[in-house]
Amino acid sequence: LHRYWFDAMVWCLAYYLAVDSSMPGDKISFLAGMAEGKKKECIRYAYEHTGAQAELVYSTQWSP
Repeated sequence: LHRYWFDAMVWCLAYYLAVDSSMPGDKISFLAGMAEGKKKECIRYAYEHTGAQAELVYSTQWSP
């Protein structure tokens, strides 16, 4: 698991603990929003940092 996911996991765990502890609804909603926002940030970051490979097509007299 990449390092940038840890923040999202902490917010998600805080949300789960708030639900299980029967905390007030406004706090649960806040934690759910933060957890979802952090998850979306991580997904966007993961797609930005995927492997890429450049290909150069250069024909020469030896090319098929």
